[in-house]
Amino acid sequence: MIENETGPSRKTAIIAAINQTDPARAFNPFTRTFAVQNGTLAVTGDFKNPDTVTSTFRSEFIRNGITNLRSGDVRASGDVVSIWGGNTIGAAVGGEFRYES
Repeated sequence: MIENETGPSRKTAIIAAINQTDPARAFNPFTRTFAVQNGTLAVTGDFKNPDTVTSTFRSEFIRNGITNLRSGDVRASGDVVSIWGGNTIGAAVGGEFRYES
């Protein structure tokens, strides 16, 4: 099975983006913008990092792998021995096998 995956981040690259001093290239890990207003920190709006910023630490790769699954299930039940008064003794047995890799 081959899957294309987008999104994993490289730790060193994301740290560099967070520590960036140029506001146009710096990564904002929050979904809001903030400003100091009247001596307090206030939320000033929603924020989404531009692709030019997130592309510096996000990558696309192809994952190639094989998965195996084997499974088996055996069950049996029923009457085993008839005893007095029309009664019977029953039994049930079962087993399961499962292998994943």
